[in-house]
Amino acid sequence: MSRHFSHGIKLTQPEHLIGQTLLTWFEGLWSFDTGIRELCDRDNLDAHSALHDPNTQLLFFMGQDNRFYYTVGVTGTLLARGYPIPKNHSVQDFYKLEGEKFSTSRDHALWADEVTREVDASVLRYALARVAKPFDSNKNDFDVDSLIMAASRLRIWEDALRHSANNAHTVDNKHLCPTLRSLVQRYADAIESLRFWDALDIIDMYLEAADFAREANGKWNAAKISLFLSLLYPVVPELAIRYGQHFFGASWQPSLKTPAAAAALPGARVDFPYFSAAVSANFIAAYNTRFRTEQVRQSV
Repeated sequence: MSRHFSHGIKLTQPEHLIGQTLLTWFEGLWSFDTGIRELCDRDNLDAHSALHDPNTQLLFFMGQDNRFYYTVGVTGTLLARGYPIPKNHSVQDFYKLEGEKFSTSRDHALWADEVTREVDASVLRYALARVAKPFDSNKNDFDVDSLIMAASRLRIWEDALRHSANNAHTVDNKHLCPTLRSLVQRYADAIESLRFWDALDIIDMYLEAADFAREANGKWNAAKISLFLSLLYPVVPELAIRYGQHFFGASWQPSLKTPAAAAALPGARVDFPYFSAAVSANFIAAYNTRFRTEQVRQSV
């Protein structure tokens, strides 16, 4: 657990190890423990009791370089104290930018705050969620094209929701059809298993099957829309809440079990801006100059 290294917490005992420092990975293990205890304190819970509660589930998310140390180390420290082991470890390959590793020294890196100056955070959040793939597939690649596609996908969602809000004036409170119920269950299973890439695909399947644009007789179905917004909530929460409150009022909350059944303002027109504004030509040009000019030179 210690080594000869200039960084880290220096040991003052035992004598033959004085001057060595604790291995960074060992220090890191306890940051999880500290985080859990701080979270419990914030919610007025006793951490020891919470960890022993059969309803408590520990889920760990980490990059590929952490998978050995933290999968084995975290599990070992929990078992040693009589706590249940994590339910799941979600390990992801490193994100790449234009097919290469992020590197600040080569200025081959793009920061979230840079992007959100030009692109709505909901678009970026969805774009990054779409990058995630099953571990060891080596397909976690971000580029400006994926950002453009994310904005386009969110626009499709918003257009469908606005069509219902602006063109249908009465509420249909029929229950969900078996096809949509099945998709909601598949989505819940994917989220529970941390297969977010599958969950995002199911959102698109649900929208196609629900087909908001073809609701008959000037009606929109409350269960369909509430559940659709609940599917969106984990990845684009601000968008989901805004539309949920428009359709159902300020008290709307996402739920896959209890879809909202009553509308607050049937037929009211949407009066807030789109979240999915197109990625600007200036941003695309700056991105290409910064990250793709060298590729063009090499290919020539």
